[in-house]
Parts: sequence; structure tokens; C-alpha cells
Amino acid sequence: MQPAQPAHRNNRRRAAAAPGTVLALSIAGLLAACGGGGSASEGASAPTLRPRGTLIAATVTSDVSTAESDAYLRNNADERELVGAPAQCGTRVVRLVYATRGPAGEMVEDTAGLRVPTNCAGPFPVVLWNHGTTLQENFDSSSPAVMAQAIPYLSSQGYVTVTPNYSGYAGSSLDYHPYQVAESGAVTAIDALRAARNWLAANGVTASSKLFLFGSSQGGGVTMATQRAMERDHGSEFVVTASVPTSGAYDLEDSIVQQLIDDNGDDPPAVSKTILLTTAYDRAYGDIYSQPTEVFQLPWANTVEGLLPGTRDVNALVGATLMPTSLQGPGGLLTDAWVADFVSNPSNSMRVRLRQNETIAWTPKIPMTLCGSSLDPAVAFQNTLTAAASFRGRGVSTTVVDVEADPEYAGFIDGRTGDGPLTESSYHGEVVQSACLSYAKRHVFDVLR
Repeated sequence: MQPAQPAHRNNRRRAAAAPGTVLALSIAGLLAACGGGGSASEGASAPTLRPRGTLIAATVTSDVSTAESDAYLRNNADERELVGAPAQCGTRVVRLVYATRGPAGEMVEDTAGLRVPTNCAGPFPVVLWNHGTTLQENFDSSSPAVMAQAIPYLSSQGYVTVTPNYSGYAGSSLDYHPYQVAESGAVTAIDALRAARNWLAANGVTASSKLFLFGSSQGGGVTMATQRAMERDHGSEFVVTASVPTSGAYDLEDSIVQQLIDDNGDDPPAVSKTILLTTAYDRAYGDIYSQPTEVFQLPWANTVEGLLPGTRDVNALVGATLMPTSLQGPGGLLTDAWVADFVSNPSNSMRVRLRQNETIAWTPKIPMTLCGSSLDPAVAFQNTLTAAASFRGRGVSTTVVDVEADPEYAGFIDGRTGDGPLTESSYHGEVVQSACLSYAKRHVFDVLR
């Protein structure tokens, strides 16, 4: 059940962001075929109610040749072996605008990237790829410069790739991002896939019956939640062939409790994610705090709401004194009283909502591959082990892949770390994701396609 938006909090809500500009449809009449009527640019009123997954608008943002995909690999030699083959297809990148629902069941217009193989024969298997956490509200996976790996790894190898941007990003009509709200993530991902199917059908691109799910970091949790929702609610519409959730915080409550217990001081990425998570849950559920000062120390309590996602990265936020570098202690983000209650009280409202959004207490109908790294400093590998143990206890066999312990990825990891230590975000977001994507494609998707 989707949480209701509390009316008593409206006085603290940001004004609804101006919806993004509607893009021209790739073929005439597609609006009518997919439900028609209205657009994201028709004023500041709420979007017109449309069926979930309605394709509202689409535009081609780029066409990538096989030569360009191969050039990417020549310039990134440590990834060449992970992809496993030269480009077989070109890629057409499309930006989709589609109808979905927000956490309160409200009509939302979101966007997604679609990468379609060109100059090669279908039918093409489909990969739904859910991306990791980003602080930039203009993040758009249909941009040619974003998620470049999707082209040489997947679409140039004959896979259609669908990459939801999530609510709150890239022209979304929702004025905040429901970060780690599991059902909301699943809804937007499922509806992005529906919109993509509409575009493929209207443009004569034949998709096969094979559907693969992949996601890393935040996207790992979204991937699990999406598979759960598909199997629970949409079994006649979607049949998942295989899924590979990667490096997700599946055991949310324990992850955050341990983060606060083990806190060692300065950690700006953890501070930014805590702001994103806490304010998102308060927006979605309305019961995390009555006033920001109940959770956040001053002066941060004055700036956290509406801060993320935004236009600044972590360093710029700290430099502008909009957030601190530490979670706790003098000058830190969180009040001592709130931390003490959160750590010791399972009935703390934030802990209750974290438990509600965990993705480990269900029974997958298909075997799942869980990928990650035992040395990942951003998301503890224990999440992967806990999820695997939970599924095993429910009679579901899962494959656990630790890329740090797999000789297949030693050269790639050494190549990326040979010039010195990577940052937490670059190891977690680039090295682990690339290695796990390679494993997913070569050892799961290619085998089953």
C-alpha cells in the first residue's frame, strides 16, 4: 500500500517544481496510441491523470556507432576484457517521458533512458538497469555522457536497455525524490519498462521474451523491489528471466544503525545520503519529525529540507556551509538525543520506516544472483550475505559473487587502483558496478538470452 501524503505538513513543502519541457515524439500519433492528451509543459497544474506506463513523449538524444563503442573500450582498456566482445550493434539513445505514480498515489511524469541496438537483427532481450544514488537533480540517463557503460556492455551486444531516472530527477514533476522508498522505486521502474515497450512497438523494434533486471547501490534495492512487485502484482505482464542486484543496502535498518554505531567522524558522502534519506522519508510518510530540529542540529536544520537532490555535489555543499562533514558530535548533522533514541529504540519512527522498506523479507520465485564486494566501503557486503541467508531460509537458492575474491576481476580492479586509492564513491560506483555488470552480462544474461 502506498503511504498517504500528510496534509498537516504542506506548510513546509517546497512549491512544485516546474515540469520539464516536453520532447517531440519520434513518430506522429503515438500520444493517441498510448493514451494521449496533455503534456508536462502545459502549465504548473498537476499532470493529467493517465494510465501508468503511458508514453507521453520521446526523443532521440544520440546515435552511437559500433566504431564509437569500440573506441570507448580502446580508451578504457581495463574494461575491454570485461565486455568480452567487440560491438555487434550500433545504439540509439532515446529519452522517454512517461506517466507513473508517486508515494501518495499521485500522478507523476517521470523520465527514463532507452538504449536500442541498431544495424543488427532482433529480437532483443531487455535489461532494466536501475542506477545508484546521485545528488544531482538534473541527472538524466538518456544523456550520451551518462552511464556510458550501458552502450558497450549491453546495447552494442544486442540488448535493449531501460534506465529509469527515478522520481525527482531529470524533469520529473515530483518535487522530491522518494529515496529508498522501495515500492515507489518499483513503481517508477515498472512504468519506465512499460513506456519503453510502447516505444519499441511503435518504432518496429522487436523485443524478445527475455527480461533481465540489474541495479547497483540504490539500484540494487530498486531491482529487488521491482522483482518483488512484478512477481506479486504483475505476474501475467512480466516474467523475469534473471536478476542481479548489486551492492544494495537491502537490510536498511541494520545498515543505518551500524553506520551510526561505527561512525568515525568526517564522512561527507554519508552525511549527504542521510539528509537525502531522512528528508525523503519525512516527505513520504510525514512521521519522522514535526520540526527539523528534532533530528538535525542547528544550523543544518535550517537548510536540509529541499536540499537534495539539487545542483551541488558534496564538496560544494560543504563549501557553501549547507551541510557538515560529520554525522554526529559537535557541529555534526544529527542531534545527540535523536541518535541515542534511533540506536536504542526499535520503535523509533525512522527505524520503523526503514524496516518497512527492506527488501529481504520475501520469497523470490526465480533464483537470484547477488553481486558485490567484500571490501566495499560504501555499502557493507553484509547486506548481500544477509539477503542471501534470508532467501535461503525461504527455500530459494541464490548465487553470491564477491568480485574481490574472484580471480576473473583481479586485473580490472588492480588496473583501477594501481594509481592510488580510489574514493569511496569511485570504488563502489565504478569498480564494483562495472565488475558486477560484466558478471551479470557474461555469466547470467548471455547464458539465458
